[in-house]
Amino acid sequence: MHWATWAPEVIMQGQSVAASGQALLLLGKERFLRINPNVPKGLFALDYADAEKLLAAANNEAMYNEPSVRERFFSHLAPNFDPLHKLN
Repeated sequence: MHWATWAPEVIMQGQSVAASGQALLLLGKERFLRINPNVPKGLFALDYADAEKLLAAANNEAMYNEPSVRERFFSHLAPNFDPLHKLN
């Protein structure tokens, strides 16, 4: 029964790693960026989350990760769209 204390964490971590791995395989390294912030234990609960705290945490992560997101996803211009079929 010793394993019962850490089994939920292992299961959740395994699911997270598997989902990230699938996304990485489908999208490729250049189109995938995992943002996984560390949250202090006890700050949020599954049945209760303070909206103000969630917004503050999201804002903080957005500011921290903005440079890598901008560099990876917004550093180029898309080519002009040329439709295959044109309307007359």
